[in-house]
Amino acid sequence: QAALGIGPGGDVPGNRLQYVPKHAINAGAQVTTPFVGEWLLIARADVTYASKIYNDAANTSWIGSRTRVNLRLGVEQNGYRVQAYCNNVTNDRTPMVIVPARDLLGRINSSVQEMEGRKCGLTLSAEF
Repeated sequence: QAALGIGPGGDVPGNRLQYVPKHAINAGAQVTTPFVGEWLLIARADVTYASKIYNDAANTSWIGSRTRVNLRLGVEQNGYRVQAYCNNVTNDRTPMVIVPARDLLGRINSSVQEMEGRKCGLTLSAEF
């Protein structure tokens, strides 16, 4: 532990907390406007950003920053909605987290949770 700079009680002076980005930003905007007849046009954009995340208390392993952009465009009338969407438009595949672990024999066996890639589609919904 001394080689990692970990002090008594698990203190790691001057290091960032593991799994916690220094900066995290979430922003979204939505516009709803009349379209054709009684139909409304709805457009929405959401952006999330997280800076570098350390995977260990000694700050020797990290995941780079990541940005995710989600877009929606659709129409709505009297409880009926048709909406096209695209999540992770930039196809940012930066891992969400890496959890270092050891197996029963002491070998390093880390677990990686990857971010889902770009996913686009169409949704149809009705409210009754």
